[in-house]
Amino acid sequence: MQYLCVMAGFDEETQRHLKEIFKKLKKEGFVGENEEIPPHIFLGRFSVLNGNGIVERMQKTSAELSRFAVCFHHFGLYQRNKQLILSLSPSQKLLALKQKFGETYDWAPCIPLFEGEPELTLAAVPVLAEAFEEFDGIVDRLYLYEFSPTVPLLETILEGELK
Repeated sequence: MQYLCVMAGFDEETQRHLKEIFKKLKKEGFVGENEEIPPHIFLGRFSVLNGNGIVERMQKTSAELSRFAVCFHHFGLYQRNKQLILSLSPSQKLLALKQKFGETYDWAPCIPLFEGEPELTLAAVPVLAEAFEEFDGIVDRLYLYEFSPTVPLLETILEGELK
């Protein structure tokens, strides 16, 4: 089944930092399924049939919002130990961005790093523990992707200056 996802992305420096973490995982054999997708925070999922207005909402949001800082403060496991994630502090700016594309109830801002069977995902934890230190980054863009198959549809830049 095809669907659309809106995701928040990062400035070049933050992407480089995140890609180094992915590179260290990959070097040890932990390769993600969608390497062609840049590091991202999931903001909303929409049916292709009900996706009307998503492009306009992304463009309006990008015109209204400024780039903003985020803190990557820990990593963890998700989905019964099948997914390894980096977690971010849920700032007001990040929550406001999420609300543009869906409810914030029970939403935890994170970046998926690796997904596999629990035994394999748990084996990746020591590699990530060695590679990860808390760091700050900047959210500065939005992505729209269609899935099944994976197709990038749109990238918009948050137009305001960093606040």
